[in-house]
Amino acid sequence: MLGKALDLPCVAAGDVHMHRRSRRALQDVLTAIRLKTPLNAVGYALFPNGDRCLRPLPRLRQLYPAPLMEQTLIIAERCTFALDELRYEYPEEIVPAGKTSHQSSACADRKRLCEALAGGRTPRRAPKHRA
Repeated sequence: MLGKALDLPCVAAGDVHMHRRSRRALQDVLTAIRLKTPLNAVGYALFPNGDRCLRPLPRLRQLYPAPLMEQTLIIAERCTFALDELRYEYPEEIVPAGKTSHQSSACADRKRLCEALAGGRTPRRAPKHRA
């Protein structure tokens, strides 16, 4: 309905989640992680089969009507990048002056742990152990 309202053409879309059917186990694990649920408890949130994978063009032509395939190929022709052009760029970390990212992270982790153990109360420092 939104496509009609915006006068957008319909295209063939397979809701692809993996490049090969054999990667379904990895997709299941990623789904469990996203849902923060043990894999054996995810149940119906997992895809029922490996059909959400990339398919060869001849197979797509069997699945989708020609007008949908034509519009899809028009869009595909506009994609002019190559995967080897993509690079991961590690973001700059915001850390307090004079500390490394590891020190800053460890300090934040300790603070969260103390707050959790204190149950919402302001935690007091434990006395230093004297030998």
